[in-house]
Parts: sequence; structure tokens; C-alpha cells
Amino acid sequence: GSDPVSDYASLFPRIEQLFAWNVNERDVIYMDDAPADVLDFVHSDCLGRFDNPRQVLVRWLEFIKSGGYLILTLPVDPLSEQGISPTLTDVDHERTFTLHRPDVASAGSLNVLDLVNDASPVSSCERICLLREFGENRQEGSADRQHQAAAYAIEIVLRKRDVPRHFDLATAMPNAETDSAMLDLCHKTLRLYPYRLQTYFHINLELVRRGVHDRLEDLWDESVRRLPNE
Repeated sequence: GSDPVSDYASLFPRIEQLFAWNVNERDVIYMDDAPADVLDFVHSDCLGRFDNPRQVLVRWLEFIKSGGYLILTLPVDPLSEQGISPTLTDVDHERTFTLHRPDVASAGSLNVLDLVNDASPVSSCERICLLREFGENRQEGSADRQHQAAAYAIEIVLRKRDVPRHFDLATAMPNAETDSAMLDLCHKTLRLYPYRLQTYFHINLELVRRGVHDRLEDLWDESVRRLPNE
């Protein structure tokens, strides 16, 4: 975005290298030329800009090495936190997020606990925190606390698990000695990488090659549920 972490590299002397990925100029979902399994951490405050944040989140996890961290700063649904000023939310965000507030959430708002649970096969949750920053309410022109507007954000820190790469699982499928072993690999790939369209193509190809046609309809139903816009 316009305020990348790399601008603050001097504040973190132990970090050897940082690079920014401009969401306005480069693809953020597929990121085909980004390195996989090599980054110590990824930070983003733009997850709310995407129609399918789950897909983007798990894709970013693929670029992090085992034991590395994904750090997310998410815009809070104004309806879920009393006193939040809607003018302080990012206008570029198509979605907002809540800490499990289904009773007051806006349409299209996502529960961050669902996001964390969805990514649990490939990451552990190290931190979920509601951040509050108070600023003067300019309309009132008062510095009194009761007249201040609160800007909210949710911070999530996920740690990458030691899981096999998508490429390794996909290439292992054709080499499985039995149909049972092949199906086990298919299930594992689907559990770890359900938001990769390539997952469904690889599994479809292997199911057809081995004549296991009764699984195809369920496979593509799952792909539509996970990737409705693909």
C-alpha cells in the first residue's frame, strides 16, 4: 500500500531485508512471482479490500517459512464497537471485521475467529487483539475524552506450521501406489490448500485418471463454496 513497513526498516536493526508489495500495482491474490516458504514474516493492513479474504490470507501464508509470522491489521465493523467513527475506517476496504459480534455486524462483515479457524491447518494463532486509538473529535473541537472519536482495528498474528508445500503434494498424487493412498493425498491437499484452484484441477485429473468418478461432483461443489468468483 502507500505506507509499507519497509519505510520503517531503520527502526528494526535486526531485520536484514524488507520489500513492499504495492496492492494498487501488483496482483495480491496469486502473486505468481513471489517467493514461497522463504519469508520470516508478512504484514498487511489491506485484507479488507478483497472479496474473498480467506483466499488471500492462506495464500500469503504460503510465502512464509515454517515458524514465520503473518501479521494482519484489520478494520473493525463500525456497528460492532460502540463509539467508533465510520470516517476513520479505510474507504478502500470492501469488508470489515468483528470479534464474534453476529448480533450487530454489518452485511458482509467477517468474524475474525472464523478466519483463524479456517487457516488453522497451516497456522497457529499467536495473538488476537482489539486495538483502540483515541483522537480529538474535530466536529466538536474538544479534547475531552468523552468527546473523542475512537479508531479501532483488530490485530491478528498467525504462525506458520510445518506443512508440506502444495507443489510437493500435487506431484506426489500420480506416484501413489494405491487408490487409497492417492485419496489420502487428495484429502490432505484439500485440507491444507482449499483456496488454491490448482488443488481442484490436480485432484480432478487424478480422480479421472484412476476412474474414481463418484468423487468429482463433491470436489467441484467444494471449489464453488471456497472460490465462488473463480
